[in-house]
Amino acid sequence: MKFRKLTLAVMVSSAFVLTGCLDDTYDYGNGSGGGGGIDNKLSWGVHLYKSDKPDHYKETPYAIEVEDRTGHSVVFDGNVIDLENVSIVSDDFPNFAPMSVKISEEQAKLTFVADKGYDLGITYNGNGSEEHLKRGVLRFMLKPEAPVGVNTDTSTTTLLTMSDGSNIASVDISSSVAALKGSEAQLVTVPLHCFEDAGIDLANVETAMSLDIDGAINYEISDVFMTANALPTAWAVQDIQACTNSSQVETADRSVLRSMLKGQSAEGWATRLISNNGALGYGQPGGWDDSLPQFAEIIATGDNYKPANKTFFPHIVSLEEIPTVDLAQYIETGALEFLLFMSGAGSVPGHDNYEIQFKFDATTPEGSDGGIESASVGIDMSDETKGATVWKISIPMRDLFAKTNNDGVDIGVRLNAVQNINKLTSWVASLNPDDGHNFEGFRYGLADVAIVKEPTQSELKTIYTPPAQ
Repeated sequence: MKFRKLTLAVMVSSAFVLTGCLDDTYDYGNGSGGGGGIDNKLSWGVHLYKSDKPDHYKETPYAIEVEDRTGHSVVFDGNVIDLENVSIVSDDFPNFAPMSVKISEEQAKLTFVADKGYDLGITYNGNGSEEHLKRGVLRFMLKPEAPVGVNTDTSTTTLLTMSDGSNIASVDISSSVAALKGSEAQLVTVPLHCFEDAGIDLANVETAMSLDIDGAINYEISDVFMTANALPTAWAVQDIQACTNSSQVETADRSVLRSMLKGQSAEGWATRLISNNGALGYGQPGGWDDSLPQFAEIIATGDNYKPANKTFFPHIVSLEEIPTVDLAQYIETGALEFLLFMSGAGSVPGHDNYEIQFKFDATTPEGSDGGIESASVGIDMSDETKGATVWKISIPMRDLFAKTNNDGVDIGVRLNAVQNINKLTSWVASLNPDDGHNFEGFRYGLADVAIVKEPTQSELKTIYTPPAQ
């Protein structure tokens, strides 16, 4: 399917997940989008590639096409297609089994396209009541992975595109695709208003969705559909896509949050230290050479110490210049790494078992209610001796952004959290909740805090030996 020359509007954004959707309560009657009705008006829900279509929903008019880097496109009807740099197959196409797409290099597209424009007004606005207005979404299950033998440093750009025949608009979901690599399939959701805001006429949609990818990648996609009344006010909490993303996207092999040598200014994107609980210091291990990274200490003491509070470690250096940071490129294989030191000048915790906790905090994207949560990881220090020993810590990034169900089972990645980071937090806590959490006088320090794509060790905690001087 070929279009005349189009106008492109690209919105850079992160991608998020919808955990549920309200049922269709609209009465279609004999017109306006149900089983009969006006010819080009579609239903409350449009099943582009999804089973369990209600009888009163119209059949999708959008065919599935795959296009290679030369622009050659073929309709996919379940038979294996193998083009120049892209292939597609489904184990059970009639029953909507996942489509498996492999892109070896450069550009390729998977497109849901019709021979004319169709009206998504009901899908976008439901029955027209206030609670339904502009609450339509596009969503699908996605399971991406890096092809075997491809350098993990290779970046992949993924645009989610819609067209009304005269204009096209794209939402950049590259960070969500990167964050989901190596995970099970997860639901990705984009509000339809992202496309209307960029100039798409939702009453005349020819291309309902095109997944435009530049770079080598394999992925499975299924359950592709649009539905009305599925955008709550706290949409970010449910990991639904924002239309734009103002975060600074980190891509370096080693992204430094905070590192400082003696007598020099701290380097990194999170050099500012804030404590809402206790005090800050700069004590070093005995015999620690000035050429080595210097420790910033957190001290549980003074009038500001409140056992129930957390201590915040580094904050982004300038909220004006860098409001948030996107760390999606590090989720698949990366780790948060740093040096840890428990000062001998501090008190011994009055707890038999305790750990030092670490967690990234995120800012809720503009326009959404609610707060975004990430996961915390604890380092058990119960049997370690305070003093000159320095530990090297390596926490898998995947563990810091794991999404779990009520039973604690890992069910995916917290996409909104990983793309909207504004600080790394740290605090100390007893492993026995009956003990309370009073660590008055305890002090510990961190140095050379960074995120790496390839961890330097497989263990969570090892004793650090400085290089020979």
